[in-house]
Amino acid sequence: GIFLLVPLAMGLSSLILAYWSFWEFSRNKKEELNVKHDMVVSSPFEIYPAMKFGLIFVIVLFAITFGKEYLGAAGVYGAAFLSGLVDVDAVVLSSMEAVKQGELSADIAKTAIFIGLLVNSVVKVFYVALLGSRGLTKKILAGIIVVSLVGVMTFSFI
Repeated sequence: GIFLLVPLAMGLSSLILAYWSFWEFSRNKKEELNVKHDMVVSSPFEIYPAMKFGLIFVIVLFAITFGKEYLGAAGVYGAAFLSGLVDVDAVVLSSMEAVKQGELSADIAKTAIFIGLLVNSVVKVFYVALLGSRGLTKKILAGIIVVSLVGVMTFSFI
């Protein structure tokens, strides 16, 4: 439904910023984006990451259902916050599934997705600050602020 507009708007603004940043970086190659640690990239088609995501998805779905049952909307929002610390996809998919099953209202799901997206964005800035240079952190923070503002504006209009 309509509550998918928030992640779509944030994703589109992220792509625009990424394209602009890449264009700026390639135009001015003077600037270095120092990273303190080597990054290991693995195939997204390996079974372990898929099982890990499946487990996170089930845990978040359970937490949202449990939270709503025993704590109401605040429980769902708490589950979305905790999920956002790890993975935003799980809270989006779990919230949509709960709405589809009639276990969650669209308004609560929309807010839960929004909370998960914002928390996940803050966690990403923390990771960059921990692993990257101060210059990279400032650039990422600026981008996250812009993308988060797009999310807030989109959320306020739906």
